[in-house]
Amino acid sequence: MTSTPIKPASPQQGGGAFEIGAGIALTLALHGIIALSVWWASTLAPEEPEQLELVFDRVELLALGEERPEAALPRMANPEPPPPAPDEAVVVPDPEPQPDENQVNLQAQRHEEEQERQRQRDEEERRREQEERERRRKAALSALSNPDRPYNDDAPEGSPDGVAGGTVSDAAMANMMGTYQARLLQEILRAWTVPTTLGDAELAQLAGSVRVFVRLSEGGKIVSHTFRARSGNEQFDASIDRAIRQFHVQFGGRTLPLPDNEDVRREVLREGLLLTRWDSTAR
Repeated sequence: MTSTPIKPASPQQGGGAFEIGAGIALTLALHGIIALSVWWASTLAPEEPEQLELVFDRVELLALGEERPEAALPRMANPEPPPPAPDEAVVVPDPEPQPDENQVNLQAQRHEEEQERQRQRDEEERRREQEERERRRKAALSALSNPDRPYNDDAPEGSPDGVAGGTVSDAAMANMMGTYQARLLQEILRAWTVPTTLGDAELAQLAGSVRVFVRLSEGGKIVSHTFRARSGNEQFDASIDRAIRQFHVQFGGRTLPLPDNEDVRREVLREGLLLTRWDSTAR
């Protein structure tokens, strides 16, 4: 068995122990100084504050108002003011209900639609009246072209207090148109030279077979004429053509009278006339 020799302590290990001991001694010294300072402060007595001496001066107060008489009644305290009247309740009426905006728009739309339907009904009624009037007018004019239509030389009915060219009915219009047609044909017949080679019986047979459509100008002259039907006798037809040309504007012809009534005159200038009764005995 071998023994291990013990090594002596090194100088570095001896220095560390010394530093630890010095630190402990310093800490104990600081704690002792703090404790000694606290004890010494507690032994000191506080200084008493300086006492102030109060000095009073005698003064006389100023008398205000008058001295109260001994026989005077005791003074009453001021009465308390009455409590304020309660505010009257203000009745606020309920706001009127406002109509719904959509309901207002719907009512306005319905009103406009009803007005539009009424306007269309009025227009339809006027259109029907106009069509009926036009139908009666055309029927009256068509009757004038009928060679078998009764001949009427009588003046149209009227009133002595009426207005010349006043408003006329459809029946009166047709009557006045027939009267003017007979008057116009009478003026042309006066200028007609009947062929001498034709006898009375033949002329009477041919009188109702010729139909001539004429148009007049505002100056009373014939601007055009067309044979709608011929008699088949060239001499007879040619004599009627020569008579009409005497009033033709193209040949500087004579002037024919126009209707006195404005409505009849406007109708004649617009529609023209169909001349059908070429009776040589009616001149």
